[in-house]
Parts: sequence; C-alpha cells; structure tokens
Amino acid sequence: MARLATPPPDSSLEEWSRRLACLVCIVIPILLLGLLLHQKPLESQFRLRWDDLRLSAVPPMPVKDFLNEVRAAGQFQEELNLHETELLERLRETIQRHEWVESVQRVALVSPRQLQVDLTFRKPVAKIENGSQVHWVDQHGKLLLPVAQKWKWNLISIVGWNDRQEESSQWLVQAAKTAQQLENDVSQWNLSSIQIANYPALDVSELRLKTKGGTSIIWQTLKGSNVEEPTFEEKKSRIRIYLERYGTLDVPAGYVLDVRVKEGLQRKPVQ
Repeated sequence: MARLATPPPDSSLEEWSRRLACLVCIVIPILLLGLLLHQKPLESQFRLRWDDLRLSAVPPMPVKDFLNEVRAAGQFQEELNLHETELLERLRETIQRHEWVESVQRVALVSPRQLQVDLTFRKPVAKIENGSQVHWVDQHGKLLLPVAQKWKWNLISIVGWNDRQEESSQWLVQAAKTAQQLENDVSQWNLSSIQIANYPALDVSELRLKTKGGTSIIWQTLKGSNVEEPTFEEKKSRIRIYLERYGTLDVPAGYVLDVRVKEGLQRKPVQ
C-alpha cells in the first residue's frame, strides 16, 4: 500500500513571521527614539535660564552678578525647573534676603519663557567711613557694602555711630532718616556730615548737622530731654530763612546754631 505524502511545511508563513519579527525589532527602537526626541523639547519648555528673569528695577550691580548671587544664596541649579514645587515662592524668599533688596512685590511667570520679578532695591542716603572701610546706609539705617561708584561723591557722611552701643543703632536710624529727608538740601546748605553727638557724662545725645565751614547745627535731641521740638518742616524753614538772610550758615568760632528751641532758631555760645 502506498503511503500518503506528508505536506511540506508552509514556508511562506515562517518567512512572514521572521519578517514581522525583524520589522518589530527595527520599528520599536525608532518609535522609542522618536518619543525621546519629542519629549526633550517638551521638557525644555518647563526649564528657564536665569537670563529669562526680568527685573522691574535696575540693581546697583550688573544684573548678571545680582542673579548669580541669588542663585548661590538659594542653591539653585543652572536652569530653573518650573515643575519644582513652590519654585516661585522659593525664588521670592531668596531674592528678599539679598542685602540690597528692600522688598519683593511679585515673582510670576508672565509668559512660557519669562519670569517677571517686581522688586525695590535699597537706595543709599549716607555713608559711614572708618579708615579705609566704607559702608553705605539706606534710609532705614541698614548698612550696605558698596558695590558701585554711582553714589560715591553725593552721599553725606554720618559721624559718631558706635556699633558697640545699643542706643547708637537706634540713633543711626534717625540719622539715616534725616539724611534722606535733607537729600535735596545738602548742597545748598553746604553740609559735610550728620553727627551723632554723645555726651555720656551729661547723659545727653544730639543729632547735629556739620557744615563744611565747621559750624554745628543742633538739629534734634536723641537723649536727655522730653521737651517737644518743632516739626521737621519747621526746622527746615528756619534754616532756609536764616540762609536767605545771612547768605551762609557759618557762624563765628565758639558758636552753634540751634533749631530745637520753640521760639525760633538761636545762635548761641558753645557750652
């Protein structure tokens, strides 16, 4: 009896299986690579450079230097990741801690590629010189290390501040406030310094204005009297009238000007 012949295997099916496997091995890596390349641009959309920060005010140093100091203080990376939780608040707190920043009003993402920082920088109103060391002082009495020359020649000096005396720090605040209020009068009045004059033996301290000619103007009692003094504007008015009348604030040696007396400005002997 003749045997039935076994049909040959379907070679075409095996061939297609091999081709399909090869195709899968090629297509999947390509798809993964395409997905990865597509993911990188998407990820970059959520990363900002420090150059993408815009400040509402000009710092007293190059902007790049200011941002580098902020980055170092906050231990930020080279790029800012917008996926980071509370990134904007962390930025705001770090910028606020910078010694030259008075206040930060807002840190906000105003466009997909730009952060806006609304802030106010401190403005020096006086300087304190101790040998070769110089500090600038803002209107709140905060000491600042100089970083530029733009205010160097226009700042009045504060003399007599003692950083080891607790009360002197409070008087420095008052001296700085006075410097800020008299900013437009310094040149016309020919002032050289604001002095914190302290007399421990008498338990008296005064704020005095010193002219370049050497005249002392007793401006305000800091300690030792509770007598009500004229307002700041009244004191300024008295000086302006005196200057208009005599043409100078300089007085003979051994005399001072006193604007604190209720009856009016007095020229009196040094006591």
